[in-house]
Amino acid sequence: MDISIVEGHFRSLRRLGWTSGINQASALLQQTSRQLEGLALNCPESSSQEEVEDFMATTVRCCPELDSLCLTLPRLTEILDPESWDTEYFGVHKPFSLEILRPLLACGRLRVLRIHYPSPFNCSTMEIEEMGAAWPNMEQLVLCPDPSDRRNGAPISSLPHIATAFPRIRVLGLYLNPYEPPGSAGDLFPEGQFRALRELNVGTSSVPYGGTPSVGL
Repeated sequence: MDISIVEGHFRSLRRLGWTSGINQASALLQQTSRQLEGLALNCPESSSQEEVEDFMATTVRCCPELDSLCLTLPRLTEILDPESWDTEYFGVHKPFSLEILRPLLACGRLRVLRIHYPSPFNCSTMEIEEMGAAWPNMEQLVLCPDPSDRRNGAPISSLPHIATAFPRIRVLGLYLNPYEPPGSAGDLFPEGQFRALRELNVGTSSVPYGGTPSVGL
């Protein structure tokens, strides 16, 4: 479906939700008058990491007042050199990481970020701190809580770091690593952290064998 925004029309439009390919979405944003504050894109077509990174950069450039982004993507696929194979192109599924979102770190007004992707979102403690510093007003952070590829994921011990990095968080969604041994959530202090938390969504996370992790919420 092709979408276009005619200059001068919908002057009060601030939030837009639509379905299209990632390149078409980038082209659409380049037609806007930089007034959009919220985007919700459902992308049914496979894309490369470079195309998604380009969409992120275009979003930052064309929507400087962005405070909400919801993005649903199929697997990112890297096409290898077909000349090195006897068959057709061979696709490699790529994980979702902060590197793909990195352009969004420039959006200091971001309050809502919802990403749905078939693989878990993996990030280090340093990357959690980096995101928290970039998005001090973050209230809803949902990062791939319902992947079909259930390897890896966020360790439950990352919760205290998330609580510290995002003190205003009201909605948190993530996929917990099923292979991490069950245990405590680390140095999590409910009386001082996650004070604003209203919804915790762990999606398709499974309870590890051997016991239930202790999360003091």
